[in-house]
Amino acid sequence: MAADGCNITITIPITYYGPGATPSVIEKFNRAIESHWTGQFGQYNVTTPVVAGNQNRICVPNGSARAYVLGVGGNTGVWPAEVDDWVAAHEAGHWVGIPEFCDDSNPNDPNPNESIGLPGYEGTLMGEYGGAATEEYIAISIHANMLSWRNGSVGDCQDGSRETADSFTSRIVEGDPPRWDVTTHRGALPHPR
Repeated sequence: MAADGCNITITIPITYYGPGATPSVIEKFNRAIESHWTGQFGQYNVTTPVVAGNQNRICVPNGSARAYVLGVGGNTGVWPAEVDDWVAAHEAGHWVGIPEFCDDSNPNDPNPNESIGLPGYEGTLMGEYGGAATEEYIAISIHANMLSWRNGSVGDCQDGSRETADSFTSRIVEGDPPRWDVTTHRGALPHPR
């Protein structure tokens, strides 16, 4: 992740392997990740290229089953070739530090439509099937990846403010009450608008 002011670049390196990892399936997954995680999200102008690389490894079996990555910040997972492309965008959100914001009442059900967004997160990418990314998700990702910026500045934002690592931590993590637990990567950020 890199920042120049509120221009954020989230580069996601992925190696796909397995019998379902055909060029068309790889393109489907990459295009979905790039399109869902690129755009203007509140004050953040985000570009998300997917590149070939070993940092994240996805096994792609043939067929359709439930897709997953191994935990928030994990770098491996299984995405069956026939899952909807939206699922790849959702799962990639975990790689950049964003947890589930849904109530998945039946985690063994291969149908992602069964997930219900937590209150305030309905219709969002990490909360509900078919949802979109939000400014709060970008903020979580920045915080999750902020160690390299600890002594620096996230940057000048649209409102003219200067977001530093310390001001971001104060605003999001140490709010009154705290809205984000950096040890468990769980919390209640301000609800999407």
